[in-house]
Amino acid sequence: MASDENGFVFIERRHSHLDEEGVAQAEEEKERLRKEQEADKRRLEEERRKQAQKQPRRVVHGQVDIVSIFETLATTALAQMGLLPESPMPQDLRGARNSIDMLRVLKDKTAGNLTRDEERILDELLYTLQMNYVQVSEGKGAAPPPPPPGK
Repeated sequence: MASDENGFVFIERRHSHLDEEGVAQAEEEKERLRKEQEADKRRLEEERRKQAQKQPRRVVHGQVDIVSIFETLATTALAQMGLLPESPMPQDLRGARNSIDMLRVLKDKTAGNLTRDEERILDELLYTLQMNYVQVSEGKGAAPPPPPPGK
């Protein structure tokens, strides 16, 4: 009880209904809810990832996505190396090296922003182009295709 200099008396009437056991139960409930939310978030992310993998990649004429940019640069590099028989372009190894370097820059600049499929495609393109570049620059022709992922 506290009193004021004017003679008023202040009486605290608020009571806490939580004893130590109640506080512990509230903390346990809070932790349980946090774990449920984390589990729900993981489930949702997993479902989204599975949905993205199920959807076939649709190529629509005129539609540009990041993979089409990768493929355009890769095709240009192959043509510059002289590995596309239908290409009227003369061999230009410096240009091929530049195209491969552009893909590498895109890989660095898009790190963390690509889907797993986009990353896999870019990694396979870079591997294939680099192996072909080495083969062509040494005068041995085209390199064999890359091994399947995970091998």
